Amino acid sequence: MTRAGLAVALLFVACAHPSPAPSPQPAETRSAEPWGEVGSTGEFFVQQRIRFQMGPRSGSFDAALQVVCGALTVVGLTPVGTLLFSIRQEGDRIETRSASGFQWPFPLELLLLDVHRAFLYPVAAPPPADGLHVQDFRGLSVRELWRSGRLLERDVPASLAHEEGTIHLVYEDGLVPGSLPMRTQLRNDAAGYSLLIESLDQRPISCK
Repeated sequence: MTRAGLAVALLFVACAHPSPAPSPQPAETRSAEPWGEVGSTGEFFVQQRIRFQMGPRSGSFDAALQVVCGALTVVGLTPVGTLLFSIRQEGDRIETRSASGFQWPFPLELLLLDVHRAFLYPVAAPPPADGLHVQDFRGLSVRELWRSGRLLERDVPASLAHEEGTIHLVYEDGLVPGSLPMRTQLRNDAAGYSLLIESLDQRPISCK
């Protein structure tokens, strides 16, 4: 799908227009878990392709991620551009919506939390020296591997009540403030799935 198509899908979600998916289920609202602060790593739009593996089940979908005006919006789309799901967070209010009949292999709030773990947890600036470092984030001891000013790996302890284990992230071309890696690997041992996230197109945006 084109960037314009993804942007339109985000606009539908953000403005609460009718979803392009057939017969969407009612939105669900949950209280927040230990999220990063929306907007603390900048405001941006990024078009992504996400491949997932959970046991014998695998697949891929197009996605768009937008952070602007203190709100985080994530949409997942079929190859023909219909909406699979949407997630929107403003402060501690989180709303998810899935297309009728859509069965995601793990809860959407886990996907949202992994977005935070991967891209919205704070990134040290200026970067630390090469090697392993541990930063405390809201009571979590996050282990990070840095080299040549880039964050290459991050291990985040599971934080939800029903999770156990570690979320392991690999930034193939390194993560730096203000720019997402082209390829990010995420393995959630706690929930038993892995993601390969390709950031195909990204650009900064600003709140208007």
